[in-house]
Amino acid sequence: MLGLLILKRLRLNVLSLKFFYGLLLFIGSAVLSGVVMTETLIGRMRYAQAREMEWRNALETARTYDLTFGQVILTPPLLSIVAEGVGDRLGMIARVFGHFGGVRIGGQAQSNRLLVLRSIDLMHVAGLLLSLMAILFTYDAISGERESGTLRLVLSNGFARRMMLMSEYLAALATLALAFIPAFLAWLLVVRMAGKLTFTSDEWKQLLLFLIATGLLTSIYVTAGLLVSSMARESTTSLMLGLALWVLTASLYPSLAVGSAARLRPIPPSHAVDERLLWNHAVAQAHLTQTLQGVSPIFTFYAFVSRIIGTDLEAYLQFVQYADRYQEQVAAWHRQKLSQHSGRESRWTSDPGSLEIDDFPQPAFTLPPLSQRIASSVSFFSILIALQGALSLLGLLAIQRYDVR
Repeated sequence: MLGLLILKRLRLNVLSLKFFYGLLLFIGSAVLSGVVMTETLIGRMRYAQAREMEWRNALETARTYDLTFGQVILTPPLLSIVAEGVGDRLGMIARVFGHFGGVRIGGQAQSNRLLVLRSIDLMHVAGLLLSLMAILFTYDAISGERESGTLRLVLSNGFARRMMLMSEYLAALATLALAFIPAFLAWLLVVRMAGKLTFTSDEWKQLLLFLIATGLLTSIYVTAGLLVSSMARESTTSLMLGLALWVLTASLYPSLAVGSAARLRPIPPSHAVDERLLWNHAVAQAHLTQTLQGVSPIFTFYAFVSRIIGTDLEAYLQFVQYADRYQEQVAAWHRQKLSQHSGRESRWTSDPGSLEIDDFPQPAFTLPPLSQRIASSVSFFSILIALQGALSLLGLLAIQRYDVR
Protein backbone atom coordinates (compact mmCIF):
# COMPACT_ATOMS: atom_id res chain seq x y z
CA MET A 1 0.00 0.00 0.00
CA LEU A 2 2.83 2.41 0.90
CA GLY A 3 4.61 1.77 -2.38
CA LEU A 4 1.42 2.27 -4.38
CA LEU A 5 0.74 5.62 -2.71
CA ILE A 6 4.31 6.77 -3.33
CA LEU A 7 4.13 5.80 -7.01
CA LYS A 8 0.75 7.46 -7.39
CA ARG A 9 1.90 10.77 -5.94
CA LEU A 10 5.23 10.59 -7.80
CA ARG A 11 3.44 10.02 -11.11
CA LEU A 12 1.09 12.93 -10.46
CA ASN A 13 4.01 15.19 -9.56
CA VAL A 14 6.18 14.27 -12.55
CA LEU A 15 3.32 14.68 -15.02
CA SER A 16 2.33 18.08 -13.66
CA LEU A 17 3.12 21.40 -15.31
CA LYS A 18 4.88 22.67 -12.19
CA PHE A 19 7.38 19.80 -12.48
CA PHE A 20 8.00 20.62 -16.14
CA TYR A 21 8.51 24.32 -15.44
CA GLY A 22 10.52 23.53 -12.32
CA LEU A 23 12.82 21.23 -14.30
CA LEU A 24 13.37 23.91 -16.93
CA LEU A 25 14.04 26.48 -14.22
CA PHE A 26 16.52 24.20 -12.46
CA ILE A 27 18.44 23.37 -15.62
CA GLY A 28 18.42 26.96 -16.91
CA SER A 29 19.60 28.36 -13.58
CA ALA A 30 22.28 25.68 -13.20
CA VAL A 31 23.63 26.29 -16.71
CA LEU A 32 23.63 30.05 -16.17
CA SER A 33 25.38 29.59 -12.83
CA GLY A 34 28.00 27.33 -14.39
CA VAL A 35 28.79 29.77 -17.20
CA VAL A 36 28.86 32.93 -15.06
CA MET A 37 30.77 31.46 -12.11
CA THR A 38 33.32 29.71 -14.32
CA GLU A 39 34.07 32.96 -16.13
CA THR A 40 34.26 34.72 -12.77
CA LEU A 41 36.72 32.12 -11.44
CA ILE A 42 38.93 32.36 -14.53
CA GLY A 43 38.93 36.16 -14.26
CA ARG A 44 39.90 36.04 -10.57
CA MET A 45 42.72 33.57 -11.24
CA ARG A 46 44.08 35.69 -14.08
CA TYR A 47 43.91 38.76 -11.87
CA ALA A 48 45.81 36.92 -9.14
CA GLN A 49 48.51 35.81 -11.60
CA ALA A 50 48.89 39.35 -12.97
CA ARG A 51 49.26 40.81 -9.46
CA GLU A 52 51.81 38.11 -8.60
CA MET A 53 53.95 38.99 -11.62
CA GLU A 54 53.58 42.70 -10.91
CA TRP A 55 54.73 42.25 -7.30
CA ARG A 56 57.75 40.15 -8.20
CA ASN A 57 58.79 42.68 -10.85
CA ALA A 58 58.47 45.55 -8.33
CA LEU A 59 60.57 43.58 -5.84
CA GLU A 60 63.31 42.85 -8.37
CA THR A 61 63.53 46.44 -9.61
CA ALA A 62 63.45 48.12 -6.17
CA ARG A 63 66.52 50.26 -5.41
CA THR A 64 65.73 51.15 -1.79
CA TYR A 65 64.15 49.16 1.01
CA ASP A 66 61.14 51.43 1.40
CA LEU A 67 60.06 50.20 -2.06
CA THR A 68 60.10 46.52 -1.05
CA PHE A 69 56.93 44.97 0.25
CA GLY A 70 55.35 41.55 0.60
CA GLN A 71 52.14 40.34 -0.94
CA VAL A 72 49.69 37.62 0.02
CA ILE A 73 47.10 36.49 -2.52
CA LEU A 74 43.89 34.73 -1.57
CA THR A 75 43.74 32.35 -4.50
CA PRO A 76 40.10 31.38 -5.07
CA PRO A 77 39.36 27.68 -4.53
CA LEU A 78 38.26 25.87 -7.65
CA LEU A 79 34.88 25.16 -6.05
CA SER A 80 34.21 28.83 -5.43
CA ILE A 81 31.99 28.28 -8.46
CA VAL A 82 29.73 26.42 -6.00
CA ALA A 83 30.01 28.90 -3.12
CA GLU A 84 31.59 32.21 -4.11
CA GLY A 85 31.98 33.53 -0.57
CA VAL A 86 33.42 36.88 0.45
CA GLY A 87 37.00 36.90 -0.82
CA ASP A 88 36.54 38.70 -4.12
CA ARG A 89 34.14 41.21 -2.59
CA LEU A 90 36.49 42.20 0.22
CA GLY A 91 39.78 42.08 -1.64
CA MET A 92 41.98 39.10 -2.39
CA ILE A 93 45.32 40.96 -2.33
CA ALA A 94 47.07 41.84 0.94
CA ARG A 95 50.10 44.08 0.55
CA VAL A 96 52.48 43.92 3.49
CA PHE A 97 54.84 46.86 4.02
CA GLY A 98 56.74 45.59 7.05
CA HIS A 99 58.92 48.24 8.71
CA PHE A 100 57.47 50.95 6.45
CA GLY A 101 53.77 50.38 7.13
CA GLY A 102 51.11 47.85 7.92
CA VAL A 103 48.88 45.52 5.95
CA ARG A 104 46.61 46.90 3.25
CA ILE A 105 43.95 44.66 1.76
CA GLY A 106 42.37 45.69 -1.51
CA GLY A 107 38.64 46.24 -1.39
CA GLN A 108 38.18 47.30 2.23
CA ALA A 109 35.61 50.03 2.74
CA GLN A 110 33.26 51.35 5.38
CA SER A 111 30.23 49.46 4.03
CA ASN A 112 30.23 45.99 5.53
CA ARG A 113 30.65 43.85 2.44
CA LEU A 114 31.28 40.92 4.77
CA LEU A 115 27.52 40.57 4.72
CA VAL A 116 27.07 40.64 0.95
CA LEU A 117 26.88 36.94 0.19
CA ARG A 118 24.17 36.82 -2.46
CA SER A 119 25.39 35.36 -5.71
CA ILE A 120 24.38 33.25 -8.68
CA ASP A 121 26.61 30.40 -7.54
CA LEU A 122 25.21 26.87 -7.39
CA MET A 123 24.78 27.02 -3.62
CA HIS A 124 22.30 29.91 -3.85
CA VAL A 125 20.53 28.45 -6.88
CA ALA A 126 20.02 25.11 -5.10
CA GLY A 127 19.09 26.63 -1.74
CA LEU A 128 16.47 29.01 -3.05
CA LEU A 129 14.90 26.90 -5.80
CA LEU A 130 14.79 23.56 -3.98
CA SER A 131 13.25 25.10 -0.86
CA LEU A 132 10.60 26.87 -2.96
CA MET A 133 9.81 23.81 -5.06
CA ALA A 134 9.57 21.69 -1.91
CA ILE A 135 6.79 23.95 -0.66
CA LEU A 136 5.01 23.93 -4.03
CA PHE A 137 5.02 20.12 -4.22
CA THR A 138 3.78 19.52 -0.65
CA TYR A 139 1.36 22.31 0.25
CA ASP A 140 -1.64 20.25 -0.95
CA ALA A 141 -0.31 16.80 -0.04
CA ILE A 142 -2.66 16.40 2.94
CA SER A 143 -5.18 19.24 2.59
CA GLY A 144 -5.65 18.48 -1.11
CA GLU A 145 -6.30 14.80 -0.39
CA ARG A 146 -8.87 15.82 2.21
CA GLU A 147 -10.65 18.12 -0.25
CA SER A 148 -10.85 15.37 -2.86
CA GLY A 149 -12.02 12.77 -0.32
CA THR A 150 -9.06 10.47 -0.99
CA LEU A 151 -7.59 10.94 2.48
CA ARG A 152 -10.71 9.72 4.24
CA LEU A 153 -11.00 6.75 1.90
CA VAL A 154 -7.39 5.66 2.41
CA LEU A 155 -7.54 6.00 6.19
CA SER A 156 -10.85 4.12 6.35
CA ASN A 157 -9.06 1.07 4.91
CA GLY A 158 -6.82 0.90 7.97
CA PHE A 159 -3.81 2.73 6.52
CA ALA A 160 -1.90 4.51 9.30
CA ARG A 161 -1.76 8.28 9.21
CA ARG A 162 2.00 8.33 9.78
CA MET A 163 2.43 6.04 6.76
CA MET A 164 0.31 8.41 4.69
CA LEU A 165 2.62 11.25 5.71
CA MET A 166 5.66 9.10 4.93
CA SER A 167 4.39 8.29 1.43
CA GLU A 168 3.90 11.99 0.64
CA TYR A 169 7.35 12.79 2.07
CA LEU A 170 9.17 10.15 0.01
CA ALA A 171 7.25 11.03 -3.17
CA ALA A 172 8.12 14.73 -2.82
CA LEU A 173 11.80 13.96 -2.21
CA ALA A 174 11.91 11.67 -5.25
CA THR A 175 10.22 14.32 -7.39
CA LEU A 176 12.69 17.01 -6.41
CA ALA A 177 15.61 14.64 -6.94
CA LEU A 178 14.38 13.95 -10.47
CA ALA A 179 14.33 17.71 -11.09
CA PHE A 180 17.67 18.58 -9.47
CA ILE A 181 19.92 15.73 -10.61
CA PRO A 182 19.65 16.58 -14.36
CA ALA A 183 20.35 20.23 -13.48
CA PHE A 184 23.43 19.25 -11.47
CA LEU A 185 24.71 17.07 -14.31
CA ALA A 186 24.13 19.94 -16.74
CA TRP A 187 26.10 22.21 -14.41
CA LEU A 188 29.00 19.73 -14.33
CA LEU A 189 28.99 19.55 -18.14
CA VAL A 190 28.97 23.34 -18.52
CA VAL A 191 31.79 23.76 -16.01
CA ARG A 192 33.85 21.15 -17.82
CA MET A 193 33.25 22.68 -21.26
CA ALA A 194 33.40 26.37 -20.34
CA GLY A 195 36.41 26.28 -18.05
CA LYS A 196 37.98 22.90 -18.80
CA LEU A 197 38.04 22.38 -15.04
CA THR A 198 38.96 19.06 -13.48
CA PHE A 199 38.39 18.24 -9.84
CA THR A 200 40.71 16.54 -7.37
CA SER A 201 39.56 13.79 -5.00
CA ASP A 202 39.11 16.35 -2.20
CA GLU A 203 36.98 18.53 -4.46
CA TRP A 204 34.77 15.57 -5.36
CA LYS A 205 34.36 14.93 -1.64
CA GLN A 206 33.31 18.55 -1.19
CA LEU A 207 30.76 18.17 -4.00
CA LEU A 208 29.42 15.04 -2.33
CA LEU A 209 29.04 16.90 0.98
CA PHE A 210 27.31 19.72 -0.91
CA LEU A 211 24.82 17.22 -2.36
CA ILE A 212 24.20 15.66 1.06
CA ALA A 213 23.56 19.09 2.59
CA THR A 214 21.31 19.97 -0.37
CA GLY A 215 19.31 16.80 0.25
CA LEU A 216 18.95 17.63 3.94
CA LEU A 217 17.79 21.18 3.19
CA THR A 218 15.26 19.83 0.70
CA SER A 219 14.04 17.34 3.29
CA ILE A 220 13.54 20.16 5.81
CA TYR A 221 11.34 22.17 3.46
CA VAL A 222 9.43 19.09 2.30
CA THR A 223 8.69 18.33 5.96
CA ALA A 224 7.74 21.96 6.56
CA GLY A 225 5.37 21.88 3.57
CA LEU A 226 3.74 18.69 4.85
CA LEU A 227 3.40 20.24 8.30
CA VAL A 228 1.64 23.26 6.85
CA SER A 229 -0.59 21.00 4.75
CA SER A 230 -1.44 18.96 7.87
CA MET A 231 -2.50 22.09 9.73
CA ALA A 232 -4.76 23.62 7.06
CA ARG A 233 -8.11 22.34 5.86
CA GLU A 234 -7.92 23.99 2.46
CA SER A 235 -5.14 23.92 -0.14
CA THR A 236 -5.27 27.66 -0.74
CA THR A 237 -4.66 28.29 2.96
CA SER A 238 -1.73 25.85 3.11
CA LEU A 239 -0.25 27.39 -0.06
CA MET A 240 -0.33 30.88 1.43
CA LEU A 241 1.16 29.63 4.72
CA GLY A 242 3.88 27.70 2.89
CA LEU A 243 4.88 30.63 0.70
CA ALA A 244 4.86 32.93 3.74
CA LEU A 245 7.19 30.49 5.51
CA TRP A 246 9.52 30.40 2.50
CA VAL A 247 9.62 34.20 2.15
CA LEU A 248 10.23 34.55 5.89
CA THR A 249 13.15 32.11 6.03
CA ALA A 250 14.68 32.88 2.62
CA SER A 251 14.50 36.66 2.57
CA LEU A 252 12.56 38.55 5.22
CA TYR A 253 14.12 37.24 8.42
CA PRO A 254 17.73 37.20 7.06
CA SER A 255 17.28 40.83 5.98
CA LEU A 256 15.95 41.73 9.42
CA ALA A 257 18.96 39.97 10.95
CA VAL A 258 21.30 42.19 8.90
CA GLY A 259 19.48 45.32 10.11
CA SER A 260 19.44 44.15 13.72
CA ALA A 261 23.16 43.39 13.68
CA ALA A 262 23.86 46.81 12.17
CA ARG A 263 22.06 48.45 15.09
CA LEU A 264 23.54 46.22 17.79
CA ARG A 265 27.10 46.26 16.39
CA PRO A 266 27.35 49.54 14.43
CA ILE A 267 30.40 50.37 12.33
CA PRO A 268 31.79 53.78 13.29
CA PRO A 269 32.51 56.43 10.64
CA SER A 270 35.77 55.84 8.81
CA HIS A 271 37.20 59.22 9.90
CA ALA A 272 36.69 58.35 13.59
CA VAL A 273 38.84 55.20 13.83
CA ASP A 274 41.80 53.65 12.05
CA GLU A 275 41.39 51.09 9.29
CA ARG A 276 42.10 48.01 11.42
CA LEU A 277 39.64 49.00 14.14
CA LEU A 278 37.08 49.63 11.43
CA TRP A 279 37.76 46.13 10.16
CA ASN A 280 37.30 44.65 13.65
CA HIS A 281 33.90 46.34 13.97
CA ALA A 282 32.87 44.95 10.58
CA VAL A 283 33.91 41.43 11.60
CA ALA A 284 31.98 41.66 14.88
CA GLN A 285 28.88 42.80 13.00
CA ALA A 286 29.22 40.00 10.46
CA HIS A 287 29.58 37.34 13.15
CA LEU A 288 26.46 38.60 14.91
CA THR A 289 24.54 38.60 11.62
CA GLN A 290 25.51 35.00 10.90
CA THR A 291 24.44 33.98 14.39
CA LEU A 292 21.03 35.62 13.96
CA GLN A 293 20.60 34.18 10.46
CA GLY A 294 21.31 30.68 11.77
CA VAL A 295 17.60 30.36 12.58
CA SER A 296 16.94 30.16 8.83
CA PRO A 297 17.61 26.67 7.39
CA ILE A 298 18.68 28.17 4.06
CA PHE A 299 21.35 30.38 5.61
CA THR A 300 22.59 27.57 7.84
CA PHE A 301 22.93 25.55 4.63
CA TYR A 302 24.89 28.44 3.07
CA ALA A 303 27.18 28.57 6.11
CA PHE A 304 27.84 24.82 5.97
CA VAL A 305 28.65 24.72 2.25
CA SER A 306 30.83 27.86 2.36
CA ARG A 307 32.79 26.43 5.29
CA ILE A 308 33.36 23.13 3.45
CA ILE A 309 34.47 24.90 0.26
CA GLY A 310 36.67 27.37 2.18
CA THR A 311 35.08 30.62 1.02
CA ASP A 312 33.29 31.68 4.20
CA LEU A 313 34.11 34.52 6.57
CA GLU A 314 36.28 32.33 8.81
CA ALA A 315 38.47 31.34 5.85
CA TYR A 316 38.86 35.00 4.94
CA LEU A 317 39.80 35.90 8.52
CA GLN A 318 42.50 33.21 8.41
CA PHE A 319 43.85 34.93 5.30
CA VAL A 320 43.92 38.27 7.15
CA GLN A 321 45.58 36.71 10.20
CA TYR A 322 48.22 35.13 8.01
CA ALA A 323 48.88 38.52 6.40
CA ASP A 324 49.44 39.95 9.91
CA ARG A 325 51.96 37.22 10.72
CA TYR A 326 53.65 37.72 7.37
CA GLN A 327 53.86 41.43 8.19
CA GLU A 328 56.07 40.57 11.17
CA GLN A 329 58.37 38.50 8.95
CA VAL A 330 58.73 41.30 6.40
CA ALA A 331 59.35 43.87 9.16
CA ALA A 332 62.07 41.65 10.65
CA TRP A 333 63.69 41.32 7.21
CA HIS A 334 63.60 45.10 6.78
CA ARG A 335 65.24 45.67 10.16
CA GLN A 336 67.95 43.16 9.38
CA LYS A 337 68.75 44.71 6.01
CA LEU A 338 68.66 48.28 7.31
CA SER A 339 71.09 47.37 10.09
CA GLN A 340 73.47 46.17 7.38
CA HIS A 341 72.74 48.83 4.73
CA SER A 342 71.42 51.91 6.49
CA GLY A 343 72.05 54.07 3.42
CA ARG A 344 69.51 52.15 1.37
CA GLU A 345 66.43 52.99 3.43
CA SER A 346 64.57 55.43 1.19
CA ARG A 347 64.48 56.72 -2.35
CA TRP A 348 66.20 59.94 -1.25
CA THR A 349 69.46 58.10 -0.66
CA SER A 350 72.06 57.19 -3.27
CA ASP A 351 71.24 54.48 -5.80
CA PRO A 352 74.18 52.05 -5.98
CA GLY A 353 72.17 49.34 -7.76
CA SER A 354 69.67 46.60 -7.13
CA LEU A 355 69.01 45.19 -3.66
CA GLU A 356 69.77 41.76 -2.29
CA ILE A 357 66.31 40.20 -2.14
CA ASP A 358 67.14 36.51 -2.49
CA ASP A 359 66.22 35.96 1.16
CA PHE A 360 63.05 38.07 1.08
CA PRO A 361 60.27 36.22 2.99
CA GLN A 362 57.99 34.39 0.61
CA PRO A 363 54.27 34.05 1.44
CA ALA A 364 52.78 30.58 1.72
CA PHE A 365 49.12 30.92 2.66
CA THR A 366 46.91 27.86 2.22
CA LEU A 367 43.46 27.01 3.46
CA PRO A 368 43.12 24.49 6.30
CA PRO A 369 42.86 20.85 5.15
CA LEU A 370 39.43 19.50 4.25
CA SER A 371 39.26 17.34 7.38
CA GLN A 372 39.64 20.45 9.55
CA ARG A 373 37.00 22.35 7.59
CA ILE A 374 34.60 19.43 7.93
CA ALA A 375 35.18 19.30 11.69
CA SER A 376 34.45 23.02 12.03
CA SER A 377 31.24 22.71 9.98
CA VAL A 378 29.65 19.99 12.12
CA SER A 379 27.73 22.57 14.16
CA PHE A 380 25.92 23.86 11.05
CA PHE A 381 25.01 20.34 9.94
CA SER A 382 23.81 19.52 13.45
CA ILE A 383 21.47 22.53 13.36
CA LEU A 384 19.96 21.28 10.09
CA ILE A 385 19.46 17.80 11.54
CA ALA A 386 17.85 19.26 14.67
CA LEU A 387 15.46 21.32 12.51
CA GLN A 388 14.59 18.23 10.50
CA GLY A 389 13.87 16.27 13.67
CA ALA A 390 11.72 19.01 15.19
CA LEU A 391 9.66 19.48 12.02
CA SER A 392 9.19 15.72 11.64
CA LEU A 393 7.86 15.45 15.19
CA LEU A 394 5.50 18.39 14.66
CA GLY A 395 4.31 16.87 11.39
CA LEU A 396 3.51 13.54 13.07
CA LEU A 397 1.60 15.31 15.82
CA ALA A 398 -0.32 17.41 13.30
CA ILE A 399 -1.37 14.47 11.11
CA GLN A 400 -2.57 12.52 14.13
CA ARG A 401 -4.85 15.41 15.12
CA TYR A 402 -5.95 16.23 11.57
CA ASP A 403 -9.70 16.20 10.94
CA VAL A 404 -10.28 14.31 7.69
CA ARG A 405 -13.98 15.26 7.42
